[in-house]
Amino acid sequence: MRLFIAEKPSAAKDLAAFLGMQSRGKGSYQCAGDVVTHCVGHLLESAEPEEYDPTLKAWRIDALPIVPTQFKYLPKAKTKEQLTVIGQLLKQATSVVNFGDPDNEGQLLVDEVLEHFKYRGTVQRLWLQALDPEAIEAGLRNLRPNENYAGMRDAARARGQADWLVGMNFSRAYTLAAQAKGGAGVRPVGRVQTPTLSLVADRCTLVANFKTIPYFTLNASVAVAAGEFKMQWKPGEHQAGMDWEKRLVDRAVADALVSKLTGVAGTIDKCEVKSVIEQQPRAFSLMSLTVLASKAFGYKAAHALHRRRWRRVGDRRALGLVQGRDGHLARVVHDDDDRRKHALAAARLSPAEFGQTHAGAPALRSWGREAWSLVEASGRNRTMG
Repeated sequence: MRLFIAEKPSAAKDLAAFLGMQSRGKGSYQCAGDVVTHCVGHLLESAEPEEYDPTLKAWRIDALPIVPTQFKYLPKAKTKEQLTVIGQLLKQATSVVNFGDPDNEGQLLVDEVLEHFKYRGTVQRLWLQALDPEAIEAGLRNLRPNENYAGMRDAARARGQADWLVGMNFSRAYTLAAQAKGGAGVRPVGRVQTPTLSLVADRCTLVANFKTIPYFTLNASVAVAAGEFKMQWKPGEHQAGMDWEKRLVDRAVADALVSKLTGVAGTIDKCEVKSVIEQQPRAFSLMSLTVLASKAFGYKAAHALHRRRWRRVGDRRALGLVQGRDGHLARVVHDDDDRRKHALAAARLSPAEFGQTHAGAPALRSWGREAWSLVEASGRNRTMG
């Protein structure tokens, strides 16, 4: 029996539907010769310090730093039942396919489960950046040895271990230092959390202490034989009257420059015209779509992901989201433009609705823009409603 282990239930359901689901078991799907199961995010978590040494349960400055020689990972209480289901299925499996999301964390998420149960059989990797039937079919034809992705697993694991080392040691150190001076409570420190909070706090302080500072810009209309054009004055390196942001803030200096430069003839030493190519914006990831929906409409994350307008298109697999971090869709998606064009039409979105869906974006993103141009080219934009 070949066992597919997906990162999340929704991915397992899509794969099982493609493979021909025959029955549904507890936390798994039975297909023709295959079984599809899933994780629910990380099923294992890093052990607390006291799991390494019971004396570390008490916070003591002389016990720092805590650096495990071998990190321990324990089942999460909330998802322990699903972990047990996977363990039972692994005993029956003749081979396993890692179907984690196509990124570092997705690789680790499934690999750590296999390590937990000490699975020693054949493991392959199913790498999908889309979950429509065409993408799944292409992915199944191109299964790779799972060990090819060991570097991605190790990178994710190193990040997690760095989080643990910084969080456990610095949280204890700062808390104990604060308590020694009469402070109360815990001082949590995180590798990502603390620098991020520092940026937010610095920005809030800057805004709270902001004072309006008037400054001057000098613009001139320059007459030439062919007409006239606009120019903007740029200060020299040692220009007087400038502030630390290189803005002209001294009115006396500004007035003196205006008097000095008005009506003066000059020579144009060089004129250069450049053609600038604007790169195609990358496709939406789950994060970038959520951020855009929040900015454009004020949606919260859960709301943005369940908008009916998106579901009407998404249910027909007309639109997709990049699942990796490279910002590109899989080639199978581009090779499937014609089917997606018809799926967009079947979704019955008017051109206005489609534009509103992307409100706030500087342009329709990646193949979304290309797909809409295909719809327009086919004339279906007149019959979408």
